[in-house]
Amino acid sequence: MGSKKRSAWQKQKAEFAASLGGMDDLFASENARSQRHDEERAAALRHKACERKNRYASRYEAELTAADGKELADKFDALCAAHGIEVHVVPLAAWGGQTVSSTRIRAALAQGDVPAANAMLAQPYAVSLPVRHGRGNGQKWGFPTINQVYPGGLLVPREGVYVSCVTLADGTAHPGATGLGSRPTVNDDARDVTCETFLPGFSGDVYGETARLVLCRYLWPTRKFETVDALRQMVQAAAAALENWQGT
Repeated sequence: MGSKKRSAWQKQKAEFAASLGGMDDLFASENARSQRHDEERAAALRHKACERKNRYASRYEAELTAADGKELADKFDALCAAHGIEVHVVPLAAWGGQTVSSTRIRAALAQGDVPAANAMLAQPYAVSLPVRHGRGNGQKWGFPTINQVYPGGLLVPREGVYVSCVTLADGTAHPGATGLGSRPTVNDDARDVTCETFLPGFSGDVYGETARLVLCRYLWPTRKFETVDALRQMVQAAAAALENWQGT
């Protein structure tokens, strides 16, 4: 091959290679545009799905709000009737002119308003807990108590002294005076909440047995006494309040 032909061929080869390089740039540009298009389309689809979800959620919430219970019950009745299912609508329980709820019951217990809590529960507030060994101070000071501990996670009513009733494992029921709280006279840890109940006239070994405690009436808050005699007088006052309550 002559030098002129070789030079012409090399020039054509160079031009062809240059054209291929341009094609690479073109393909890269097209790929970038396609990727942006896919991302934009995916974002648009996500936005549309989110709008649809919010629209349905708002519509459902509006239906619940507008229905005020009755319309929703009617819809449910019609839906079930189409399948031969009978629907019986039970009215919401109410007390004191307001709907009964767990929030109201918890609030009543937190305030020591046992009658209100019992009315909304439609039964006495009660806990069944094992009887545990305590420090023995009550026995030593002349008013033995049965000791119970509220487990973690269980709602503890307002701390203080209550008129109560305890049903033991043998089925016998005994009126009592219950101190619910951290026992500030003999304990410095406010987190150590116990439930100690004095049962006037009762004697027996019930350790390890499960006793059912019913709080009947809130008497007064827990407080720290400077002397054991002052604490004993408080227990005696609680026992007297218990007798008065039993007489009513």
